[in-house]
Amino acid sequence: MFPWQADPDLGVSMLITKDRDGLSAKVLGPSRFIPLRTETVVSSAAHRGRDAVWKIASLVKTNARQPDETSVAFFDQYWFSTSGLVIAREGERG
Repeated sequence: MFPWQADPDLGVSMLITKDRDGLSAKVLGPSRFIPLRTETVVSSAAHRGRDAVWKIASLVKTNARQPDETSVAFFDQYWFSTSGLVIAREGERG
């Protein structure tokens, strides 16, 4: 469980759980952040907006599946999807 700030006006608490089929993601509710005074520039991942953030259902590794139309936010190695876990067929697991 961790807080994620999708943009300066939207912070949420995320719960990520792992099972044999992948990583489920669930937004638990809003989170508040205390801004720090710093000169460090923090880059945020691109995301589709507030409504989409509340529909996040899974966290996907980019090397397993590239972001598609269900992508809400993407990072270097992972992306949030509104789609539930996609169960891999036998022999496709890495």
